[in-house]
Amino acid sequence: MLVLAIAALVVLIFSRDVSRAAHADHSIQAGENLSFAQMADVIVAHENLIGTTLNQLVATAPTMGRARLLAALQTLDAQAANLVPEAAPLRSPALQDNVAVTFVRDTDARSRAYRELIGTIATELSLPWTTTRSTTETPSAILTATGQSWATAATLMAQAPGHPSLSSFLTPPPSLFTAIPSLTSAPHLALNPAIGLAAVSVTPAPFPSPAGTIELIPVPSFAIGVSVRNYTVSLQPVTVTATLTLPSGAVETRSEHATIGPSTAYAFASMSFAVSSGQHDTLTVAVSGAPAAPGANIDETYHVVVAPA
Repeated sequence: MLVLAIAALVVLIFSRDVSRAAHADHSIQAGENLSFAQMADVIVAHENLIGTTLNQLVATAPTMGRARLLAALQTLDAQAANLVPEAAPLRSPALQDNVAVTFVRDTDARSRAYRELIGTIATELSLPWTTTRSTTETPSAILTATGQSWATAATLMAQAPGHPSLSSFLTPPPSLFTAIPSLTSAPHLALNPAIGLAAVSVTPAPFPSPAGTIELIPVPSFAIGVSVRNYTVSLQPVTVTATLTLPSGAVETRSEHATIGPSTAYAFASMSFAVSSGQHDTLTVAVSGAPAAPGANIDETYHVVVAPA
């Protein structure tokens, strides 16, 4: 009888300890789930804001200039890229039904999809952009699939300890994707290449002289440096050609090529010419690759005079 009483007591104590352990484990899981939900919702809000902003940007882009649109796209691209490091820490601790792994995976995929979509807008408009396609799926398909995947995971999570409520990823409207091709016909976004000579420098420094004349001390050679400005918000290939015509009719030509960034100037490497004392030559500097910008020149002619020895 005593033995039975002791056995019953042991069972009661064991049951109590198991119950306490289970309750403690349930509380820990609930805390982890609720903490995860809180952090995930912040990232989902960031991602949804990117989608909403991109949709608004595409809608208003036809009234914007190329420079403003490029700046806005660069800002959105940086925000989309930042989603990946934001989500990475949420991969652990491991949660029920691999919800954390699903969230990080879907966030990474949506980040790539938004960046590809942003890059598509830029390349369609010939804006300067570097983008790499990482999947054969379209951004629309990725955003739809990951939205559904996360909705399923959120439903499972709502039944887990703590019953956390997780925010949903927004799926961009079809109008976002159909509006992108039409941007190329917007007048404010049209690509109108334009370049101009920004400066021509001479080494050694010439004497003060009238415009269009280069007067040099007696030297065996001189060099010119040419700076060209790209007036367009796009990458612009440009070629600079310098031609020196001697009194004898002989011609010497130097040429340099470069691709100039949007709305910037580029200084080409110096080009040298051999000359003789007392020589009178004609130097022509011409830039090709695009039409001249309003008020700018793309060719200049100089009378080169080398003083007698």
